[in-house]
Amino acid sequence: MDAFEYQSDSQGKICVTATSGVALASGLYHYLKYYCNIHVSWSGNQLDLASKLPVVEQKVKKTSSDRFRYYQNVCTVSYSSAFWDWARWEKEIDWMALQGINLPLAFTGQEAIWEMVYKEMGLTEPELAEHFSGAAFFAWQRMGNLDGWGGPLPTAWNQKQLALQQLILKRMRSFGMTPVLPGFAGHVPKALVFRLFPQAKYTNSSVWNGFGDQYRTALLDPLDPLFKKVGVAFIQKQIEIYDSTDHVYNGDVFNEMSPPSSDPKYVSGISAAIYDTMKTADPNAIWLMQAWQFLSGFWKDDLIQAWLTAVPLGRLVLLDLASEILPIYKRTKGYFGHPFLWCMLENYGGNTRLYGSSQDVIDGIQSTRINYADQMVGIGSTPEGIDQNPINFELLYEMTYRGNEKIDRYDWMHNYIKRRYNDKKGVSLAAWDLLWKEVYDAHGVSSGGSPQGRVTNQKPYLTTKWPTMLWYNPQDVHEALKKLVDAAETLPMTDALRHDLAKIASTFIEDLLPGTYAMFIDAYQKKNYNEMVANSNALMEGLKDMDQVLAADRYSLLGNWIESAKKYGADVAEKKNLEFNARNQITLWGPNGQIEDYANKNWAGLISSYYMQRWASFTKYLLECYASKKPYDDKIFKARLMDFEKLWNEENQAFPVKPEGDILQISQTILAKYNHIYQSNIHVFNRDWALGRQRGAHLAEIGYLGAIEERKKLREIRKKRRTQKMKHDL
Repeated sequence: MDAFEYQSDSQGKICVTATSGVALASGLYHYLKYYCNIHVSWSGNQLDLASKLPVVEQKVKKTSSDRFRYYQNVCTVSYSSAFWDWARWEKEIDWMALQGINLPLAFTGQEAIWEMVYKEMGLTEPELAEHFSGAAFFAWQRMGNLDGWGGPLPTAWNQKQLALQQLILKRMRSFGMTPVLPGFAGHVPKALVFRLFPQAKYTNSSVWNGFGDQYRTALLDPLDPLFKKVGVAFIQKQIEIYDSTDHVYNGDVFNEMSPPSSDPKYVSGISAAIYDTMKTADPNAIWLMQAWQFLSGFWKDDLIQAWLTAVPLGRLVLLDLASEILPIYKRTKGYFGHPFLWCMLENYGGNTRLYGSSQDVIDGIQSTRINYADQMVGIGSTPEGIDQNPINFELLYEMTYRGNEKIDRYDWMHNYIKRRYNDKKGVSLAAWDLLWKEVYDAHGVSSGGSPQGRVTNQKPYLTTKWPTMLWYNPQDVHEALKKLVDAAETLPMTDALRHDLAKIASTFIEDLLPGTYAMFIDAYQKKNYNEMVANSNALMEGLKDMDQVLAADRYSLLGNWIESAKKYGADVAEKKNLEFNARNQITLWGPNGQIEDYANKNWAGLISSYYMQRWASFTKYLLECYASKKPYDDKIFKARLMDFEKLWNEENQAFPVKPEGDILQISQTILAKYNHIYQSNIHVFNRDWALGRQRGAHLAEIGYLGAIEERKKLREIRKKRRTQKMKHDL
């Protein structure tokens, strides 16, 4: 296990010794945090280091409780790091080392490797261009969910990414990390089986999330000789190009898709063939697999057992992808003996709202270490996107050096916040006590990023589902904002404090908007035109104010996302397609909104130019219906909205890349402006909060699979009602 120790020498210098480069960085950061009040995060650093280093008289010793500390989800490379350059990657890898991460994904540039392998097999440039997706959608092309969407890639993309990957691997290995390289899961260009190997056995993937047949992928049968030929060539080419390997390969075959057969022997044969391919290419290969596929109803216990037991013990490591809310290890007897990592998912689609499950993380890790001592070999974070709620990730990774000691989560948070704001007197702690109570303790409730019930990102319809059913009491957010604004008047205005003020203030406004929407609909139904206009204006004003708040935070700007994509383009056409990738992923997510708003973000620029305009179109249409005395027509409005959304995806409007405005003054104005609205909505907040806690407790009781069955029954009831209505109408 990794370990570090540090102490001051006779000259006052701090001496840190450790078992690895990562442990050395962790030891240094431990000293900087707990002796120097230093803070490093995605959303602002606090580096006010004293001229004289604090003395450590008694040697500090820490040993990791976890052999592995894993980082990233196969989706993170698309939702967050799709357009990173080396400067951004270098910062991220250094942050990984400080956090103690020693098992990170290293997926960048693999399309360049695939290009070499497939060209050696005889595929052409046009055939590869048809296969590779756009840069914002690599995660799902790599997992076989879709082919080609968002392409073609810029001419120099693959070579630039390959050079970037070389730098990434060098930096990771310099710390002693074990980079996880991609393995082969069977998804190949259609031309490979249509033209070059027509005798090969394959299946067409199922249609994924409504994408049409043209985007379906070809999945080689793992028992066909071509599977091993392609897989071995891919791994060996990586070893050749990267001049080494660390022997760990990721491979996810059935991400949100099901195998063509439910015969346990067939299922067993697939996993055995995947591992055999890795072993043939690298005799020391270890297969690292996301266990997400087992959440599908297809995977009954006998099929999971057949899949897992086909691979020798010690050669397969499972990522229990969302242990804090969906622990699969509990229903698989600890994966039938295979080692696994307890992982925190934290968010879907890189959503940006305030959210956390702090107590579940503490309790989950510590109890699993005890109850699955022989199988749990580490911890990890597997967010679909990053750059939000950094407090959750610092807590998770610090758990590795906390062992099973009793942790007071409030005491831990107090230390974190004091460092983050350089708040030596603790004036900001009262604000965070309120947030930590429930906003960051969403027991039984998954990530708060869903657009459902959120006016900002919810696609507007007359039948939009309300209430929100929040897991926290919005009054806590209001009070927390007031207290943090007061505290900020005596604190240095750092990027971290500016970011947190923007996030809390925007959440405060967002929590008010469902009430405004409800009053607008009520006025429409009562045919009160003046109230409709008043509430429509109030809705637009709220969204505008949210945008202004977030515009003051450098980490909440749409412009940065778009510009980071465009810089990889060599000409106007390439820049345009890269911008389309960036825009489409966070909005329509597909040609016709197949996964619409899944990757929603509360970003300045996105709210004003997209979300706000959708709601403006909705309120305008209802006002038109009122004036013309015509009923609301859902088909007409949906068509109108889709026209706007597709047009926005094709636009090239520039957005700010630097923050604008004084966040403290803006927050003070927001509090004064919305206080009366807040007071009039307390009864709504109490209702939504009560429903949310009730729902959370129910989900915690029935578990994820129970929730799936519950939704399935509800869909069947709705289908039955629709059928009965159709018969009645006939």
